[in-house]
Amino acid sequence: MNNKLVLSLIVACAVLSGCASDANTAKPDNTPTAAAPTVAATVQPTAEITPAPTTTPTEAPKAEPTAAEKLALDYIITYVNNSDVAAKKKFVAEHLHPGVQALFKEAQLTETEPELKVLRPKVIESTEYTDDNGTKVDAVLLQGEKRSNMYNEVIVLIADNKIFRAMEAVEKAEFSNLRSKFKAPVPAVTLPPLTVLDELVNFIIVDVWNKGFAEFHYYSKNGKNSVGEKMDIQATMERLAVAMAHKKESDSYIAGLGAEYDDVKKVWAPLSQETDSLYAQLLIGPPKPKDPNTKFDTEVFRQYRDDFQEKIDTMLLENE
Repeated sequence: MNNKLVLSLIVACAVLSGCASDANTAKPDNTPTAAAPTVAATVQPTAEITPAPTTTPTEAPKAEPTAAEKLALDYIITYVNNSDVAAKKKFVAEHLHPGVQALFKEAQLTETEPELKVLRPKVIESTEYTDDNGTKVDAVLLQGEKRSNMYNEVIVLIADNKIFRAMEAVEKAEFSNLRSKFKAPVPAVTLPPLTVLDELVNFIIVDVWNKGFAEFHYYSKNGKNSVGEKMDIQATMERLAVAMAHKKESDSYIAGLGAEYDDVKKVWAPLSQETDSLYAQLLIGPPKPKDPNTKFDTEVFRQYRDDFQEKIDTMLLENE
């Protein structure tokens, strides 16, 4: 790599080094995966012919990640997300291009701020090109989540088997130019799943419980709503109908999450089922006021609600 290329790295060192602060003690994400390019495949219809004897199709094995892809992912795991300063220092010495190493001081090798960490990183695609200086460059596109930003993409550039730059979409023009070298479509602007799930906890507590089931729970106990006032059954059912429509959307959202959220799906499933069951009871008819034998029992719902809240709160703490 020539000096002209090395000198140009100074402009980008903020992204590569990360804004660091040793006041934070966030844990690194430990569930990275390498994914194949997310290019949608199109199957063309074929004319009908006499079928041949059928055989069970064998799924093509996924391509092993390249050395460049492994290195790019390791950069996110070991350098960006890691709390171990010694490991970060070792990574700089072994895997950063010598021209970039000069930009790093030991005092800078501290904890990356939580909002700058790339959670659940995965390799999307890699490509090769030759830059204006005639240098062969491996470019690796990764995607992940950020607590404080929208869906995040990172491009890691590698030459001579060493990382010399990493950039994000905030570097608009230059990032867009490099991003165009990849076939994978730009993902729609979405909130990180943890942010959506945190909001879903509030929705279940406020809209489904406080403004819905709790009203009927207290109505069956003392003939009043949850704050001791006259119960407006029609208005409460109307609010619940809106909440249940949103809850149905939440079912689809959680079902569409990746395998790294399987634990979330496990605690959501019984909560979703119990929510539907209680709502179905209310559609048949609300409980009677002051009914000691009421069948509208919310104890199981509250248990599942608390389990879901605990699971999401734990995940948020782990990724701070």
